[in-house]
Amino acid sequence: MTILVFITALLAAMAIGMPIAYALLICGVALMVQLAMFDPQILAQNLVGGTDSFTLLAVPFFMLAGEVMNAGGLSKRIVSLALTLVGHVRGGLGYVAIIAACCSLGAFRLCGRRRGSPRRTAGADDGQGRS
Repeated sequence: MTILVFITALLAAMAIGMPIAYALLICGVALMVQLAMFDPQILAQNLVGGTDSFTLLAVPFFMLAGEVMNAGGLSKRIVSLALTLVGHVRGGLGYVAIIAACCSLGAFRLCGRRRGSPRRTAGADDGQGRS
């Protein structure tokens, strides 16, 4: 019965277009009500505890570092260095992606598009650089 309540609450919440995180929260509330264990303190503690994660904090700081590098012009210099090193080689944009990713840069696509690189290879170059 517990699994049925969980799956029903999850699918119902997702069917109305609710984000998955909130849908899981609704599932937890439904299960607590079904098991007669509803306590708002547990709910609040789990909500706050879920955001207390170093990996979640790394994402906005990584984006901030990228914006700072872009505003300061460092990202353009890294891409131009990589283009100078391997840009003349066939498939050089892929090598540029790998070198730029090694330098903590993910904004090489814009420079590649400016050079006339085909759009269909941008995602492959990005994935190749990040793997």
